[in-house]
Amino acid sequence: MTIFLTTHYMEEAENLCDRVCLIRSGKKVTEETVAEVIGSSPYENLEEAYLWDMDEEVE
Repeated sequence: MTIFLTTHYMEEAENLCDRVCLIRSGKKVTEETVAEVIGSSPYENLEEAYLWDMDEEVE
């Protein structure tokens, strides 16, 4: 079964989703499991990994 969830809340996506697709300016940045997205960044949660993938500043 596949359910598409569109959200800007990364904590929600991290808790509910097995896989995520990050999109910037209408183009796919990455499509991986939540663990893979987090693991490919120097951070420990999806929100900070998302900001890192989007080249935005992490507070």
